[in-house]
Amino acid sequence: MSISKRDYLREKFENFKKFIENNTPSEAEPNEEIERFKSMTEEQIITFAVTHLLPYKNNIDYPTKALCNMFQLDFTNKNVSLMIANYLELFISLIS
Repeated sequence: MSISKRDYLREKFENFKKFIENNTPSEAEPNEEIERFKSMTEEQIITFAVTHLLPYKNNIDYPTKALCNMFQLDFTNKNVSLMIANYLELFISLIS
């Protein structure tokens, strides 16, 4: 059975959200931006990728660092920052 690009994107975004949640420090305070990110719909994911990620296709560090800051993740931890960058690059490739 073949999986559609949209279903694949949805699945990867769910995995991405789990990765972020698992790596966010327990003392991190939830805020409106984080809650909005966690509740994104499929259409919002696509819009987010087009408007916020595609312009940084050749400089993925900027949105990676922004997400790390938003979720209080350690950007200098390469295990975290490289995984986030890989997810972001995947989302860009799926929409371009």
